[in-house]
Amino acid sequence: MRAFKRIRRSRSGISESITTILLVVAALVIATVVWAFANSTINMQQTSADFAITSAEVRYMSTGGLCSVFVTVRNNGGQTFSSLQLEISGPNLPSPQPILSETISLPPGRSYSTTASVPCGGYGWTAGTPVLLSVVLATSPAAGSVTVRKNVNVMVQFGA
Repeated sequence: MRAFKRIRRSRSGISESITTILLVVAALVIATVVWAFANSTINMQQTSADFAITSAEVRYMSTGGLCSVFVTVRNNGGQTFSSLQLEISGPNLPSPQPILSETISLPPGRSYSTTASVPCGGYGWTAGTPVLLSVVLATSPAAGSVTVRKNVNVMVQFGA
């Protein structure tokens, strides 16, 4: 037992300067990891192409048997869209038919509205007819030509 009494333990622990250095190094490592994660997430969002259809209507006009199509889209991605195409399908028109194709400039965060006409009377569509409206947006070929398609079901409504 005498041998154990001769051993003295240091009660001071590690010095304050070593503790400070270790904490600074740990903080730098954590900050670097957070920065790398945030930077990759931001870059990924900036390169993605996406949009939302904020409104879509098809209105049957009493004159001429035409329907007016009203669409508003919002660019939710990080790329500018350069072209828009609308397609429609429904009863007596099973495959989507293009009704509008236009060149646009839709930067991220912005909205765009457009209209088109469809010969509803020729297809036998009246108010209450369900149709499928497809919106296709594409980026410029210089940006890699990304194409995004979204569909929305709408009912033909009486127009003014």
